[in-house]
Amino acid sequence: MLLPSTLVPTTRTGPETRPGQGNFPELLALSPDASVPGSRISGGNSVEPRDSRLLPTRIFCGSRKCFEIQPRRPSSMVYPLIKRYDRNGYYKNDGRNCSSDIMSAQTVTFQRQSTEPASLIRIYRHDAVGAAPIPADSVLLKFLAAPVNPLDLLVIAGRYPVQPHHRYNDEPIPGYDGVARVERVGTDVEALKPGDHVIPRAHGLGTWRTEAVVPAAAVLKVSKSLEPPTASLLKTGCSTAYLLLESCPSLCPGDWVVLNAATGWIARMVVQFALLKGCPSICVIRDRDDVEATRQSLLNQGARAVVTESQLAKEGPAEIAAGMRITLALDAVFGQSGQRLAAMLAPGGTFINYGSLGGAGGQLVLSQELIFWKQITFKNFRLSQALSRYTEDAQIDLLSWFTELFEEGKITAPPVNRVDWEEDGDGGNLEKKVQSVLARVGGKVRPAVGCTKHVVQF
Repeated sequence: MLLPSTLVPTTRTGPETRPGQGNFPELLALSPDASVPGSRISGGNSVEPRDSRLLPTRIFCGSRKCFEIQPRRPSSMVYPLIKRYDRNGYYKNDGRNCSSDIMSAQTVTFQRQSTEPASLIRIYRHDAVGAAPIPADSVLLKFLAAPVNPLDLLVIAGRYPVQPHHRYNDEPIPGYDGVARVERVGTDVEALKPGDHVIPRAHGLGTWRTEAVVPAAAVLKVSKSLEPPTASLLKTGCSTAYLLLESCPSLCPGDWVVLNAATGWIARMVVQFALLKGCPSICVIRDRDDVEATRQSLLNQGARAVVTESQLAKEGPAEIAAGMRITLALDAVFGQSGQRLAAMLAPGGTFINYGSLGGAGGQLVLSQELIFWKQITFKNFRLSQALSRYTEDAQIDLLSWFTELFEEGKITAPPVNRVDWEEDGDGGNLEKKVQSVLARVGGKVRPAVGCTKHVVQF
């Protein structure tokens, strides 16, 4: 029985596995005694064995190329063995070159735009990147956690202007927020190293997958001291909360902030950031069975007052707001709930809408009292727009400051529902789990307004 063959380079060169990355030597496999020619790698991406005595073996050229010698087959049958990247950072795989020792990865996609995301979600299983080469300017990421945000449902419904930038099997990959660990870096990457934790720099990265190869410029480095669920919400959670307050430059210590959907992650962070500015908050929550426990939870996190939507509607905004100089109203619901917030504002106040949890068809009536007598300023807020005014260094400094506040105990992470990403034998349980989370966030099981954030942990 022959031992696995050795390899020696020949003088010819063949095409690279990825365009634009140069050539590698064509390889000739020889038997251990160097007397029996083996399998030649033909054309740079196929193997045609010359000797049927060669055993299947995995062989490496340097540290970046990997090939597999297979037993002899008819010369007309040439089997591709070098996988190629597609434009989204995935391997093209025709099903004939899978190896049993390659780890599996999963990617979530949606088939088309719809307001029923749970019915359109697919989970693809495919080969993990493993030790295969990656583009020189890119990094291989292993995702640690990704939240399921209302924003993600708007994207799937086609109601958000920024669409996913990455696709798998020509289907969009959702997920605009998350945290990942850098597994490997390309040869031209200097700002990141294996082991670093990163978050998406901008919307559209597609975080609902276990791994990805993306340009290094598409991510920002963050501290590894934070738990993955907290780190995954630094951008859409902490940044949104802080920048909402910064959108009202006239906000001064002693001014009050009123906000609805107050049990949500962003709202809870707003309460804490406002307190750091010396501004107390009044939180409006939806009616629920555990209203007293919820009220106490918000008071413990820094809220000064907590009222329900029905209480506000019954007693009236004027009575609830008596004695408070409410300068800023932050509306994540719109419709009647937002209308009541606007009525609570003091003259010269600012109303900012940053969500539509009450439904896309909600309306807010602007009365003469609000516009003419009180001269209320009405604004909308989009995180991508707000962050575009910050340089890369400024964004990194902002994230570092958030981390310091967490580490020093000046702010605390609101609670989340952790969803463990588990794969069972047939994978069916995983699909059901994801569909269940989407149904809850979308309000199909219970109202989504102010619900506890769901974070998937990979």
